Amino acid sequence: MNKLIILIEFISAIIATLSFKKFESDFMKYFLAYLWITVFVELIGFSLLKSGNAWVYNIYTFFEFNLIGLIYLKLSQEKSTRNVVKLTFIIFNIIYFASFYYKDLQSYTVIIGSFIASVIFMLYLKEFLNSNKLLNYGKTLSFWVTVGLLVYYLGTIPFQTVLKDLLVRDLFNIQILLTFFAHCCFIIGLIWSQKETK
Repeated sequence: MNKLIILIEFISAIIATLSFKKFESDFMKYFLAYLWITVFVELIGFSLLKSGNAWVYNIYTFFEFNLIGLIYLKLSQEKSTRNVVKLTFIIFNIIYFASFYYKDLQSYTVIIGSFIASVIFMLYLKEFLNSNKLLNYGKTLSFWVTVGLLVYYLGTIPFQTVLKDLLVRDLFNIQILLTFFAHCCFIIGLIWSQKETK
């Protein structure tokens, strides 16, 4: 199943790379970095599966959520949303770096990051719904990316909350389905959306 995840992540990164000129913007640069870093980390994590890969994902958490912050700083037009993004990611980074000193926090950084990211996705969707982009939402890449990320991160909050107590490995299929859904949204958006510039 890990190979399937890596494959869909790789496909969406390749399509995003090939579509870069179509969506050339600061948002697209950060989104492309997010996709390729995810593929790179998944490959390393998969190769270190037997010897222990938690440290790889702990480092990834920093890049993952900071790239999301940068993506939505570039997408958001409303000052209030931009201020929320800045404030919440300062808080996230304080918690992230504190987790190296207070080891118990490491179990919560992904949950906190997912919660913060989900709030930002909802704020952006509210902004999106109040804009002219709503008229053509299906052909707007930022809509597809936001929907994919929102479903993924909202879905992972309960999963990450019980992760350390998780005995039934079949529940990892939920994580796989969420990842698959998010990357399908990315791929649809990359293929179907119209050219955007910012």
